[in-house]
Amino acid sequence: MKNAFPLVIVLLLCSCIAGPNFMWGSLRRAQIVPVSPGISLFSDQDIYGMINPSGKTIWEKEIEGAKRVRCKIFGDSFLALGDTRLIIRFDNSGKDIWKYIVTDEAGVWPIQKFSDILVLAYDSDTKQISNPIILIGISVKTGEEIWRLEDQNYSGILILPDFHFESNVLVVPTILGDSVWFDGLRISDRVYIWRAFWGLPKPGQPIILSQDEERLWILRANDKDVETAVLMREDGKIIGKTKSRFDQIIQVSNISENVYIRFKYSIKSLNKKGILEDFDKSYFPVCQIPGDNNNVVVTNEDCGLFKLNMKTKKSERIYSSQSCYRAIAGKMRGEIYLTPTEASYDYKSFRYTLLTPQEAAITEIPSVLRDLGVSKSFYDLYYLIEKIKR
Repeated sequence: MKNAFPLVIVLLLCSCIAGPNFMWGSLRRAQIVPVSPGISLFSDQDIYGMINPSGKTIWEKEIEGAKRVRCKIFGDSFLALGDTRLIIRFDNSGKDIWKYIVTDEAGVWPIQKFSDILVLAYDSDTKQISNPIILIGISVKTGEEIWRLEDQNYSGILILPDFHFESNVLVVPTILGDSVWFDGLRISDRVYIWRAFWGLPKPGQPIILSQDEERLWILRANDKDVETAVLMREDGKIIGKTKSRFDQIIQVSNISENVYIRFKYSIKSLNKKGILEDFDKSYFPVCQIPGDNNNVVVTNEDCGLFKLNMKTKKSERIYSSQSCYRAIAGKMRGEIYLTPTEASYDYKSFRYTLLTPQEAAITEIPSVLRDLGVSKSFYDLYYLIEKIKR
């Protein structure tokens, strides 16, 4: 109870006006992958590393000879990809745990993880368009091969969008002639557990828009219309088939249990039941603001980024630039990262927290009150209050 009075003072003096709080901006961080509150992996050209909440580099490493390095997180496993020929699993300090290397002519891509198995797509000769792609299951702990599937061409697996969850069911899309089907493959024992057909009218092309632990949002198009649906991961059931007028896809995002699709002439939302609905034409949602169920980050046609309240439709500008930026949700309340979509080597990446001054102050209050009278004085509390007022 002794600390309650100062807390009340702070809350009463806090302004309720929300605004983006700039945390840091830096060049050579074309890709950001959040790890924990304020901590993230980054990659740019031939380097990758880890940065702290203030934007300072904790550690940095180079993959010699690589033209493009990217980081991925599968569960608690950190991976660095060197072009398409090298996969490195590393720990929190940047130390290598194992490397998976293929020849210069080959290509390898991490697809999905479950328990101790990481599924890779492998192409023995990337120069041959018709060369089959096989699936390889390797140990997450050692990088050693556990199983291999070479019974068909698994090239459809490369159209799966990125994700960071774990699931024992890998969905494998397959196209053959006029037929399209999806196979459910159990990773733990590489057994097919279901097959779902989705007829393909010429000259249609199936697209997997997004996926999570339970479902995949799918789309197919011909020259007249577009059909969307939701495919359930557990049993392969296709639900909510909806047809709409044909339109070119520009951008896709996944927020909560909705997938948003920016077409050339419209913006639509596709929910978890497969229902397709019109969305606001002015804004396209790009990511959920962590810890805030009402607000999302959206962009407009001029590449401006805004905070949009989905209930009231009120918006507030976050950032604007001559270059377009993507927004990535962080791992703490209000935390987002901005990275340039083009000319990434000429523009900075940023970290912001989208908190009200009240929320920002509350995150600092516990540390001040905890040490009040020990290592912190009432002057420290007064300084915090003045900072909030400004």
